[in-house]
Amino acid sequence: MNKPIHLIFSYSNCKFILKMFGLFSRKDKKPTIWVVTDGTEAVVQAMELAKRITDEKNIVQFDRMAAHSHSKGYPDFAIGARMGVADTLLGIKARSGGKTAIVQILDPQKNHKDFDYIILPSYEPYKVDGRVISTIGLINYINDKVLEKAKQDLEKSKAFEYLRKKNLKAPFIAVMIGGKHVGGNVEEQDGRKLAEKLNYIIGRKGGTALISTSKRTEFTALRGFREVIKVPHFIYDYKIREYDNPYDIFLHLAEEVIVTGDSVRMMSEACSAGKKVRIFRPQELGFQYVPLLEELIRGGYAIDFETPETEYGCDRLDEAGRIASMIV
Repeated sequence: MNKPIHLIFSYSNCKFILKMFGLFSRKDKKPTIWVVTDGTEAVVQAMELAKRITDEKNIVQFDRMAAHSHSKGYPDFAIGARMGVADTLLGIKARSGGKTAIVQILDPQKNHKDFDYIILPSYEPYKVDGRVISTIGLINYINDKVLEKAKQDLEKSKAFEYLRKKNLKAPFIAVMIGGKHVGGNVEEQDGRKLAEKLNYIIGRKGGTALISTSKRTEFTALRGFREVIKVPHFIYDYKIREYDNPYDIFLHLAEEVIVTGDSVRMMSEACSAGKKVRIFRPQELGFQYVPLLEELIRGGYAIDFETPETEYGCDRLDEAGRIASMIV
């Protein structure tokens, strides 16, 4: 009578055999990612999404031309933003024999079926298909890690040094002001209206307004603001730039954020900071930005600037985290 044969396998031997038949996968293995850039600020979106998918040590950033010519292996994912990187992403996928999943942020202006994922903001028109993931606003870099770093940078910040010297105290309201471009403009009367609201809120409960302008903010908007503001405040003028931009520090310090609705980026960042947010509608506001503004308010991520309540709460926007979980 034949005796049964007993085979004893170690974990590593079992893993090897299962891998041969495609039945084993390392759940703890983090994917490798190439981030392809066209040299614009849009790379911030691609990098933030990549960092939510994998560890930073597994991310390599390439200029689009360098990625075209890179021939050593291929990644699990290639991510890029704006249509200028679309051809590069398609080239990476082709060289990998289709093994690299490509993620295009913003419309590639090419056939959607050639991409694994296309990430488009909900306020822009697009053809609905299985590859499109819609975002509320823009993927952005504001998260707990960034705000914690801002906290650590407080002591060496000249803006914070000024606040202490002038004895400007909490609670702080951060005011992010945009300016003239396709999305609208913040004009002198808008600056006056912002100041009037701050006079009312801070006049009732105390505190300080922290104002941050952008490269698009016009002098007239600040002039109107300065003429009306009566409560304690500090203005960082982007065009003068006496010291490092305290934008992240303002978001860290703020109990509440007021942001002008002409800037998709600033609205998205404000709503990602985990603070109370009011969105101000400037008199000149591009029609294409109104849907996003209203979506943020409807979703509970912000309230309208004109809302009379001083006590309210907002949900936190985290599109990078949400989309990363969908992709992985």
